[in-house]
Formats: sequence, C-alpha cells, structure tokens
Amino acid sequence: MITTLLASLLLVAQGASKDRGYISAKFMTTDGGITIYLPNDIAPGDRITGSVFTDNNSDTFKGMSITIGGVAGSPVRAGSKLYTWTVPTSAKNGCPLIVTSKLGNQLGAIRIGVTPAPEPLDAFTFPNFVQTGRPAVIYGPFDGNSSNTRLTLGKSDASILAESPRSMTVYVPYDSGIGATQAKLVENNKRAETEIRTISVELDTPKQQLKQGDTTLVTLKVEGMTGLSESNVPFIQVQNLTPKVLDLDGQTIHAVIPKVGKDGTYQRAFKAKSLNGGSFLLTTFVEPGPGIPVLPH
Repeated sequence: MITTLLASLLLVAQGASKDRGYISAKFMTTDGGITIYLPNDIAPGDRITGSVFTDNNSDTFKGMSITIGGVAGSPVRAGSKLYTWTVPTSAKNGCPLIVTSKLGNQLGAIRIGVTPAPEPLDAFTFPNFVQTGRPAVIYGPFDGNSSNTRLTLGKSDASILAESPRSMTVYVPYDSGIGATQAKLVENNKRAETEIRTISVELDTPKQQLKQGDTTLVTLKVEGMTGLSESNVPFIQVQNLTPKVLDLDGQTIHAVIPKVGKDGTYQRAFKAKSLNGGSFLLTTFVEPGPGIPVLPH
C-alpha cells in the first residue's frame, strides 16, 4: 500500500495549502518537519484553534513559539498539540505566521489570509463524504474554542485539527467504520447529527521501487459505497506527487467517478512507468460533496 496517513497533506519544501477547507503548512528544518493546521476562513478578531505536529521530539522543537500577527499561540493544555490564538483586529488583508525556536531562531514563516467575517451561520453543514485517514471540514456556528467541541463518527471520536467561529477541521480515524456512518456533533450547548458516508480509499502496487523504464500497475480500491447509485457516488482524485519520477497513465491528476459493484466497492488499475529511478508518491482525495445542512438543537 502506498497511500500514507498524511499523503494528501504533503507539501513540497516550505509552503501552505488551503484549497480543501483548511490551511496546512509544512516547514522543513535540518531536524525534521513542522506541520501546522489552521482554519482557512480566518477573520480579524477571531479566536481560533490550530494544531501543531513535529516529525520527532528533537530539542529544536521544544519550547517553540508560534505567532499569528505577532500574537503567540497558547497550548489548550500542557502537552497538547492544539493551540489557540486571538487574531489581531488590525489584520485586515492577512498576517504572518512565524515559528521560532526557544533560542530565537526562525524555523518557518508564511503569510496567511485574513478576510472580513461573513454573516453568522445558523446551520451546520456536514460533508456528504469523508475519507478515512484524512481531514474533513464541517461548517457552522462554532466559536473557535475546540475544548467545548466534540465530533463522533460511528463509535469513534474524531480528533480536532482546527476551528474558527465558522468551521471545524477534524481527522477521520480509520476505526470510524466504512459506509453509512452516524455523525454526532456537540458544540458548546448546541447539538447536530446526521448520516454521512465514510469512504476507504487505498492504492496498491507490487513494485514501490522502480528502475528507469520499469513499468507496473497501480490499483485503486474504493470501499463504503453500498447502496449508492451512479448519481450520488463520491468523486475521487488520484494525484501523482512525483510526476518527474513516474508517469501515471499519462496524467498528473485522475478524476475518477466510481462504478459501484454489488458489494459497494470499486477498483481500477493505472499503468505506471518510471521516468527516473527511485521512489514515487501518490495520493487520493475524496470530494466532500454538496453538503448536508443540519439545524442545531
């Protein structure tokens, strides 16, 4: 299997991505990487929650300061990977996110977007589809404080990665079940629940190390679609993150509309050819769908 836990979040060198409802920023240092997740709908004056992960427990990462617009983040609790910030009201067009070591060395910096807050939301909007081992976003009347928020998928709690007053990003655990899944949200004194679909996507190949000119097959397997018709299946992207190393059936990104089998699964094989010898990395993404609005009670 070559789809990895955070493959969909991989960024080349330093940078940030916010095209899937959340910001993920990765900074590479000589001692490893730092990955930060934030909401992508930040407004001036917002209280927000984000999460910070490091590749290892190097001393470089101990006692780090992470500031947004000059405001240092505070851990939700001792040892927590969740941090909270209050975005400066003066941050009208964006502000810097800066990571600094305890010795004062800058480990990374990016500029994050800040836009005026829209009108408050009345309803929560759940995704139609979530993918196991990937982040998922719910929109609605949150308060940016993750300590009073809980999302249960099936019998498993989803880990919160980020929250703003308008959205929450969670990590979908592998043990949340596959297929029709009951999603139960608690936000402070508000509750909402609905049924969504948890989709499992795997990529597999018999060869993960190829010499130049070697060929292989990469098999896509999708599970969790029992009972879905052709009109409401999830759209799936298969992306080649190493196009200079591998040709994947002539395209960098394949958009796949699954044809659901009787057992709720789908498989497709892609022809792959090594352009330069070495390892290659592929990833998948399940489109969340139009959304399921649910009024809180």
